[in-house]
Amino acid sequence: MRQIMLGLWLLLLVLACKNDHATGQNAGTSSTDKSVERNQSMGTPSLKNGVRWKADSNTNKNVRILLTMVQKFNADPDKSVKAYNNVAKEMEEALNNMVTDCRMQGSAHEALHQWLEPLIQKVSELRKTSKHAEGAQLWATIQNQVILYTRYFE
Repeated sequence: MRQIMLGLWLLLLVLACKNDHATGQNAGTSSTDKSVERNQSMGTPSLKNGVRWKADSNTNKNVRILLTMVQKFNADPDKSVKAYNNVAKEMEEALNNMVTDCRMQGSAHEALHQWLEPLIQKVSELRKTSKHAEGAQLWATIQNQVILYTRYFE
């Protein structure tokens, strides 16, 4: 059942922020951008010719919220399983807002999904974890993924 819910959530993600990719236009993306290379080991896109992808203001706003959540959780001494589950629930809500607010198009939009989909997966796993060690490991992956946004997007 959980995998079905995750699958539906990912489908919603794709459909909710899917725009007309045929134009290949968005902030900072030319129509000559034909593909986005994926760095499989990190679950992130490659830089666009060594330059960060342009993200829209809504996406940047939502990522700042995620970064604040990371900082706040790291400063909190409570690292119980329940705390991990709770921060994951809050992050899922923030990620839902990001999907709803998404207006990006073209290659930058595809690059964003390459960064976002692994994050969604790990947050979902963290929300369901019942083991402290697993929660700590998932949290480390999540916070690294959130921070990677600033390496690949502006």
